[in-house]
Amino acid sequence: MAHIAANVPVGGDFDAFLIRDLTAYFGGQGISTPVVTYELLRDGPTQSGVAYPKYYVWAKALSPNGSAVDGVFRVTAIDQTRFDITDFVSREQIVTQPDSLYQVVPAVLFDVAVARAGRP
Repeated sequence: MAHIAANVPVGGDFDAFLIRDLTAYFGGQGISTPVVTYELLRDGPTQSGVAYPKYYVWAKALSPNGSAVDGVFRVTAIDQTRFDITDFVSREQIVTQPDSLYQVVPAVLFDVAVARAGRP
């Protein structure tokens, strides 16, 4: 539990840092000035051993021209100051290649992510 507390941002920093780091990710993917929203796919982090705590997030970036990109992210909380994006699977990839999720999300979140993508 101490490893989680040492890495997960507290209070309002959690939301502010996650939005900041997701915005930077989408910006790096060519979306200029994205407006980012997110929802956690699971309450709380996933912790295994001494690895950084991981969160599974559905995030969406809306560009000023109205186009949107969304999908599942796996992010790690680091030193209470940032989130590193380790993986992203787009909505389109989930719909066309749902098995790609198995490399990113735990099995218990597979159906949640597929449903969120709107795949039958």
